[in-house]
Amino acid sequence: SQIGFGMLVGQQYGIDGSKLQAEAGKDLSFTKELPGLLGNGQSTGVRVIKYHPTNGSFTGHKIVFRYADAHLMKAEAALNGGGGDATELVNELRTIRKASPLSSVTSEDIIDERGRELYSEFWRRNDLIRFGKFTEAWGYKDASEDYRTLYPIPASAIISNPNLTQNEGY
Repeated sequence: SQIGFGMLVGQQYGIDGSKLQAEAGKDLSFTKELPGLLGNGQSTGVRVIKYHPTNGSFTGHKIVFRYADAHLMKAEAALNGGGGDATELVNELRTIRKASPLSSVTSEDIIDERGRELYSEFWRRNDLIRFGKFTEAWGYKDASEDYRTLYPIPASAIISNPNLTQNEGY
């Protein structure tokens, strides 16, 4: 079964309609609960299946850039004085997704919408850094130092190139 677009939760079934089994012969039934990062069984947590491999329209394709991403970039630019109506732009996507429209849009609404819309496109880290939220505590992550927004330069790169210096903090 599914919750929302691209999320699997509940009992899982094979192509033939039979119940799928997890470890020790238990039914494979994905739960919304995630008690921690360690010690979870095969059924713990919702699964992402945004682009199902057996859906003919995605077979053999990779989604590299999405209209929704560009649309939310445009909304963010509009909110920051670039012209246009950010609320109207965000609500166009929300209407397509059958979500309730917003009466107005803030920067917090934009990053939240990007999180919902682009949840499996690997943009979250970039967005959190751009919105100044990456080093804050959230979910299973404690607050971190500001220098963590940059990755360390590998030692092999620094050794082989005397023009490089390690990023501060590493």
